[in-house]
Amino acid sequence: MASLTHLRPSASMGVVMKTVLALVLSLGLTQAALAGASSSNVPTAPDPAVKTMNRAGIQQRALQGCVVQQTKLASVPAEAIDKGCACYAGRTVQRMSNKEVDAFRQTGYFNDETRERALKALDACGLKRPS
Repeated sequence: MASLTHLRPSASMGVVMKTVLALVLSLGLTQAALAGASSSNVPTAPDPAVKTMNRAGIQQRALQGCVVQQTKLASVPAEAIDKGCACYAGRTVQRMSNKEVDAFRQTGYFNDETRERALKALDACGLKRPS
């Protein structure tokens, strides 16, 4: 498989990734589960709690969002992907630089560098990538 680090994502891919990651990071996980891939239902303003969130909080949010997203993608119960999502959240957040953490706190989203790392973490942890 060709390395994806040299490919520039298309505009539609960027929209899809932003939508998926918004679902992963959204506090309104119930609403996010119902929103599916519709970017019109993704909140535009970050949750105020994000501004002061520490790494453990970011990791917990990534874990919860992963469970929601992966249960939809794989059509399996949450218990079946808990371990994989814990792996994903840990790998992604532990490897974030302070600059990336600050960017997350400002926007409520992973920046491009973190998104790339998050996709690699999905692969390494045996989880499905969003389409």
